[in-house]
Amino acid sequence: MNLYISSLFINLISLNYLILLFLFIQLFNSNKASDVFTAMVDIENLLISEVSGTSEVIEKYIKSEQERLNKLREFAEEYANALYDSSGRSKFRGGQLVPGQLDYSIRTI
Repeated sequence: MNLYISSLFINLISLNYLILLFLFIQLFNSNKASDVFTAMVDIENLLISEVSGTSEVIEKYIKSEQERLNKLREFAEEYANALYDSSGRSKFRGGQLVPGQLDYSIRTI
């Protein structure tokens, strides 16, 4: 009988250790789930900030390109004005420049 009680006692102790081990493992597993959740929240915040930052950069790029194109448009108009007189006739006749007709006041970009 004494042997039966001692083996039962050993089994209970083993069972207690197994339960504690199981609870300990579950404790660390639950932290992994919360870590993943925290990481996902951080990634979402990063994506939101990246989108807002990227859109600002794109808007600045578009604005600078529009300014560059406006300067190019002005240059093209000045070039056309320099090549044609007020009546719309070319200052070149037959591929030759008519002396005194070309305006050299074209500005550079």
